[in-house]
Amino acid sequence: MTSGTPRKELCRVDAAGPARDTELMPRGLIALVVLVSVLGAAEAGLARPAKWPPPHCPTARALVAYYVSDGFTFNDDLVVRRDGHASLCWGRHIGNRSGRRDFALPLATMTALARQLTRIGTLGPPPPPPTQADVRAASLVYRGKAIPRDGYPNTDAGVRALHAAERLLDRIIARHAPA
Repeated sequence: MTSGTPRKELCRVDAAGPARDTELMPRGLIALVVLVSVLGAAEAGLARPAKWPPPHCPTARALVAYYVSDGFTFNDDLVVRRDGHASLCWGRHIGNRSGRRDFALPLATMTALARQLTRIGTLGPPPPPPTQADVRAASLVYRGKAIPRDGYPNTDAGVRALHAAERLLDRIIARHAPA
């Protein structure tokens, strides 16, 4: 009975309390159900057999190999052989999927690709590595040299040819990779 408050006032029950508690209960229950669902989905995703890294594409008799990835969410490996046959080995972390597709390229595409590759020319020193994480990175392997790891074209014409070849290869991947 501090400060003159009667004992009866201290023990009084709030009449709005039970109604307020029953309004809060469904919200708490919904939040609990959502939390359990999210944790269950995450655990189910971890329990799946790993499909990463994706399968490796064979590089025997390859005209060019082209590797594209952001380092985490996707990986595309395209190998184009001299006879016009190609393999795309792909992986997606979202959905934990990977696979391989074999296909033949049209003669016009093969001709355009070979023309751009021969225009790349000699390589100079490689560029500095990217400073950011999770950025798209591509590597083109032609005549046993990985561009940009082993070097980069010395001339502006060579750089333009490299970019044109990469655009062609990106379009091939876009046509054959899963969504």
